[in-house]
Amino acid sequence: MTTRRWLFVYGLALAMPVTAGIFRVWVRQDAVRLGYQLSVEERERGRLQDLVRQLEIERAAERSPEHLLQWAAKLGLQPSTSQQILKEGAAVPKVKRSVHGQQ
Repeated sequence: MTTRRWLFVYGLALAMPVTAGIFRVWVRQDAVRLGYQLSVEERERGRLQDLVRQLEIERAAERSPEHLLQWAAKLGLQPSTSQQILKEGAAVPKVKRSVHGQQ
């Protein structure tokens, strides 16, 4: 074999493990980066799950009968009278509507 050919073989023999090592380091670095990213995303998921639980509790509190009665009182609403309650199947009475405060 000629010197050039030996140099090529030796160069190739050295380049292959170096290339494999560089590839392994790159893959490992990528795995570590993805691990950190996964950790960040898992923390965010936990934070969002806590927020969902908190919002569900708030919604339940807002929809409670006691809370609704308080809001109705603040708005000046009062319980319906028996004349205001329509029974199922009953005809709806005609109501005179005022136009600009006139009857």
